[in-house]
Amino acid sequence: MRILQTLFLGLAIFSIDVASQAQWQLQQLCVFSNNPAQGAPSFITQGSNGNFYGTLSSTAAIGFPPSFVIQGRFFEMTPSGAITIFPATPSSAILGLNAELAPADDGGFYATTTTNSSFPFPSLGLIIKLALSGQISTAYTFNPSHGGRPSSLRRGLDGCFYGVTTGTNAVAFPPAYYKTIFQFATNNTLTTLYSVTNSAEFTGAPVQGQDGFLYGTTAVEIPGGPLSGSTYRVSFYRLSTNGNFTTLYTRSNSTGPAGELIFGSDGSLYGAIGAGSPGSIPAHPGSIFRFTTAGVFSNLFTFSGTNGFDPKDQLVLAADGGLYGTAGGGGAGTTAAIFHLSTNGGLTTLMTFPGPNEITPTSPLVQPSDGTLYCTASMVPTAISGMAFRLVPTTAISGLIVSNGVAALTWNSFTNGVYRVEYKASLSDSTWTTLGPPLTATDSTTTVLDNPTDSQRFYRVVLLP
Repeated sequence: MRILQTLFLGLAIFSIDVASQAQWQLQQLCVFSNNPAQGAPSFITQGSNGNFYGTLSSTAAIGFPPSFVIQGRFFEMTPSGAITIFPATPSSAILGLNAELAPADDGGFYATTTTNSSFPFPSLGLIIKLALSGQISTAYTFNPSHGGRPSSLRRGLDGCFYGVTTGTNAVAFPPAYYKTIFQFATNNTLTTLYSVTNSAEFTGAPVQGQDGFLYGTTAVEIPGGPLSGSTYRVSFYRLSTNGNFTTLYTRSNSTGPAGELIFGSDGSLYGAIGAGSPGSIPAHPGSIFRFTTAGVFSNLFTFSGTNGFDPKDQLVLAADGGLYGTAGGGGAGTTAAIFHLSTNGGLTTLMTFPGPNEITPTSPLVQPSDGTLYCTASMVPTAISGMAFRLVPTTAISGLIVSNGVAALTWNSFTNGVYRVEYKASLSDSTWTTLGPPLTATDSTTTVLDNPTDSQRFYRVVLLP
């Protein structure tokens, strides 16, 4: 009796490069339609009930003369890909909704907006609360005393939430040009920890370390010549919760701003520097770095463009201790990709997408308890604005034991993955026969028994959507 080991690559509404996919395969879960317009998915994270929650965003022209603003909605998705798009409050989409969601202790999520529905006389933005049921409530309203508008929010280890305001506050009179780092408590109180009036922008919400300090980055664009594009002055800071701000390190010739930081298993901070200015010749595809809390910076990996381009989203520390991330691609000759990075700088491209920009990852990866990786992406087809997908371990048959006429077939799996076992007596047969009903995995390996009546039998295991 012989064994045939095959791979299944999910719903084939698009093609992907499988040359380097030794350990992972892509499984599409759902698509978001442009008819009716739902917006493109821009963030996803897992809730306490096991379902996933995220944001959809699109651009709308509001007022006369028109002002173009981001409008968004929230959605819920089950692990199998069934989606519910929550209605906004009021019936129109949420104006100025930022992509990132921050999980709350009660199972809901906090999010920020740069404006509210009272356009053309809006506030500077809101902190809003999303319940698992889809109910939306306002937790805090920003006013001119807060400087600019909120851009993101992250939960700290102390149970508070930390975020930044950025950009010019034209609502204030006289206009305010300062930016802030703030603390938001779950009793709906906000405290400004630090403010600055120079041209540096806070590039995302800070992350809190075990030492209680907040760590983050700032960036200042330095315009270059017509063929050289811009460079950036990127600074790394440490901030205490009582407002003591310290600049730990500055790079004056960075090719792009740094994304939000995360802590690795070694206690160091990791992040990505995005692609350089579109006018840069040659183009700068971006890089991954490590930064210690003592202020030591190390460049770990620089992309070439063909193995990834513009890795600006936050990395994720996975259960295996490795770092995983996405590169969004952009322009001819560049590639969107999902990658794995070891803490010593070894990078493995797990998956590349057709380009330029036919499929572009639009959110940081998230790893639920089943060990897979979930993400969202935008898509070029006019009828589809984007999709949610997951990376799962590539299906590989690991063992076949035959005893007393019973065959035990074993393969690697993931919890709640649904598999179908098929067989045929000859490779020349044009069809496969299904062996029993689909199986839902409960562990990292799955075994099925068969009583073959053929002199030889070929098996394959198919991962179902």
